[in-house]
Amino acid sequence: MFHKVGNAVATELKRRGLNTNFQPPNKILLNDKKISGMAGAVKYRAILIHGTLLVETDTEVLKYVLKSTSLEKKTRFVRSVISEVTNIIKENDKLDMQNIRNILWTGFENFFKIKLNEDILTTEEEILTQKLYKEKYCKPEWNYKGNLLE
Repeated sequence: MFHKVGNAVATELKRRGLNTNFQPPNKILLNDKKISGMAGAVKYRAILIHGTLLVETDTEVLKYVLKSTSLEKKTRFVRSVISEVTNIIKENDKLDMQNIRNILWTGFENFFKIKLNEDILTTEEEILTQKLYKEKYCKPEWNYKGNLLE
């Protein structure tokens, strides 16, 4: 599941001159350093894949907030492995967020042989988005799962 999405992004970044490759199970590397990790779920006969793409991230803060603690409980999910990371901008300062957006767009269209269409959310989707944000995603309990940073 990650292979196709990871290769779509890595292939287009490589076509634009960046030394990228997909590394199973779910990483994209740039000059042998991680710039992306993905996670996913299968539910209701659909696949959801989401991930990060480090464009211009404070890697020191990232190291701090992702630090494992002894309070973590084992789950059925795979734990992240700490990897050396970098930013796309650090490796190629000629790219900006608009370039990155275009790279992703073109990468998905080319790899999956599809035509993406930009559209706006419906009123119903907008209402649901706001409801989920207020009731779930903006709450520390959701974001930190009880492990608030000290």
